[in-house]
Amino acid sequence: MKNRVLCFFFVVIFAITSCEKDKQINANAYCASCEPCAKIPPSISPIPRQTKGTTFQRLAPCFNPLNGNEIIYLTQDSLFYNSLAKYNLVTKKETVILRGQRIVGQPKWGKNGWIVFAGLNLQIYKVKDNGDSLTQLTSVYSNTYPEWYGTDKIFFSVTSGSDKIAGNKIIGFDGTRLDSIQATVMNTVITYNSINDLMELAGLGGGVSDIVFMNLKSKQLNYLVKDTSNIIHYTTGVTWHPNNNDIYYSTTVVGENNSGLVGICRLNKDSKENVLIKNACNSRSYSLLSISPDGKKIIAERQDYQLMPDNNLLKKSDICIMDIDGRNEEKVFK
Repeated sequence: MKNRVLCFFFVVIFAITSCEKDKQINANAYCASCEPCAKIPPSISPIPRQTKGTTFQRLAPCFNPLNGNEIIYLTQDSLFYNSLAKYNLVTKKETVILRGQRIVGQPKWGKNGWIVFAGLNLQIYKVKDNGDSLTQLTSVYSNTYPEWYGTDKIFFSVTSGSDKIAGNKIIGFDGTRLDSIQATVMNTVITYNSINDLMELAGLGGGVSDIVFMNLKSKQLNYLVKDTSNIIHYTTGVTWHPNNNDIYYSTTVVGENNSGLVGICRLNKDSKENVLIKNACNSRSYSLLSISPDGKKIIAERQDYQLMPDNNLLKKSDICIMDIDGRNEEKVFK
């Protein structure tokens, strides 16, 4: 009897130890698609770690909203020069749309066959998806995070030293100013903008991790996620699912603490159900998501970090694709 008790005791201890170990690598026990994520140990040096990127990286993917077999993305070389490229996931054919163009953030592909993006000069541009007719649409203030508002308008974020200027603006296809929403009215500038077919906006607002929702007709701002935890999560991408109900967003943290909803999350605008579908940690993160027009696939920029002998970090950015529930992740470029 005594041996049975001892056996049961060791089984319980082993189970508890295993659970604690799993808890360290999996931020959400209910995340069926989450995978082990190797943690980079904290630095014991008084000198802060530096992060250096590899000489060639692929960044900021976006699906063709009319063809789930096509994506656009940026390539970046050692001199930080970007090329805007198009890639067919079936034929594996890559086509360079713009070469040597410095682009900030994620380009957005519209249903009208045009791509809109922010340049390094923080102005908004559009170009046809065959590379023709590159056009600068803005010339003042700092403008970022452009998004198609239907097929003939563009919504973007404006930052400036003046509170009367900062906010979000809407321009026509030719750059004509149509409307604006001042930051003083919303108490925030909305970024990582995504607009669905119902002309509803989702994005980052209020801080570094708050997800907001707005009907662009009523301009009523609602907070869907208000992060009040002591752990600062940084939102790094927001996009609508084609069902117009679910919002997918990515988060990361700085440092060694990987607790909470860190990775790719699915958020329902009505129920506010917030679910982690793909975990991340300080050696792996995701950003700048896009969802295929049939709603079955996610593409994202994935960053992998490696601790180098000099105690600094080497970052490699590439593009990954996965099922809408976070399963079956693989690299697009193998």
